[in-house]
Amino acid sequence: MGRHPPRLALGTQRVPSVRRDRLAIVLLSLWGWRRGESWVWWTLAGAATAGFAPAVVAHGDIGYTTLSHLFPVYLGIAFSVVALTLAHPYLCASVTSSRTVSSGARGDGVPMNHEFSQE
Repeated sequence: MGRHPPRLALGTQRVPSVRRDRLAIVLLSLWGWRRGESWVWWTLAGAATAGFAPAVVAHGDIGYTTLSHLFPVYLGIAFSVVALTLAHPYLCASVTSSRTVSSGARGDGVPMNHEFSQE
């Protein structure tokens, strides 16, 4: 009938989202990847699920499930599962620290403002 699907302007929409994703990864790497920060693990697991599940479900609904077409998705799922499995013991470890006044409120030996002595 001569009808074509609308074309998306990927050039204008894709670049800002890629930059935003890279910024999020850098910020997460700098401040979040520490022992016991389980929120990082859950955030990554949720992001992987939110990214891969709709692709698999949508392709299953329309019956386009050939391995050659979905191979990148399956590869991404496999990499995500391996990465999350390896990161889980570190990110979800229980952190115990004794926080006394002499060791600082942050537990790193640096006194907080209210701990400085007035001389």
